[in-house]
Amino acid sequence: MIDFYNVSKNYGKDVKALSDVTLHVDRGEFVFIVGSSGAGKSTFLKMIMREEVPSSGSIVVDGVELNKMKPREIPFYRRKLGIVFQDFRIIQTKNVYDNVAFAMHVIGATQKDISRRVAYALNLVGLSHKAKSMPSELSGGEQQRVALARALVNRADIIIADEPTGNIDPVMSKDIVDLLMQINLIHKTTIIMVTHAVDLISQYDKRIVKIDKGCIVSDTDHPEVKDEADAKKAAEPVQEELPGKNNIGFYEDVNSDSGTESFIDSYGLPESSAEEVTEEASFASAGADSGSNEN
Repeated sequence: MIDFYNVSKNYGKDVKALSDVTLHVDRGEFVFIVGSSGAGKSTFLKMIMREEVPSSGSIVVDGVELNKMKPREIPFYRRKLGIVFQDFRIIQTKNVYDNVAFAMHVIGATQKDISRRVAYALNLVGLSHKAKSMPSELSGGEQQRVALARALVNRADIIIADEPTGNIDPVMSKDIVDLLMQINLIHKTTIIMVTHAVDLISQYDKRIVKIDKGCIVSDTDHPEVKDEADAKKAAEPVQEELPGKNNIGFYEDVNSDSGTESFIDSYGLPESSAEEVTEEASFASAGADSGSNEN
């Protein structure tokens, strides 16, 4: 499903984010990616999303070599992906239903399909009763469930979860990972979860890949990080565990990135002008509003 072949990524002359990474992930596999801040985890994910390309080596996802992908092909490729961000990235001006439906509107899904798939996704994450609620009315764990439903609604082949438990408490964190496990089991969805929380993932019998200084330093099919998790918990000050501090994922400024809608807008669209993207977003927003009235 996902193959990295001797992949290196350099930023300028002095920064090597990844160094000669070779990795295979089977279809339907669940893989935790762990490592300290700056280890190369986010670059690894951006490579899968085709936000970055290797300086050397190649990446193949579902038979497609990402290095050779043309810009106009990238949005179509991203239809295979469901993205769950650390800081939720849900649209504050839309209710729960509309947030999940938005990802379907921008690819031109019919209202019938949208209603059916959104209802299913919300039921799966346990939020059917919150369909008309606004993000401000939800807890952190509920907001992350909305993000997860949005990632699921287009039947993504791969879910990329970037520090999905970084901004929620330990109990909710386990609920989110349990949900990801359930999705993996029921739908055979390939799931790549990047996290710093080795104490959490050591509770699960899943593959763990550790990245350090851009290199894969361990790759195990069972939670051998338990001792490391216990040592980390004992040695580190409490503030290291606080959300949004040292465990920031894709984007460095939590909740400050304005690209959520534009990223979702790009799903299924050819490379286009800003005017075309804006027009599509306006259509999606209008459709989503009508969709919520039917729910």
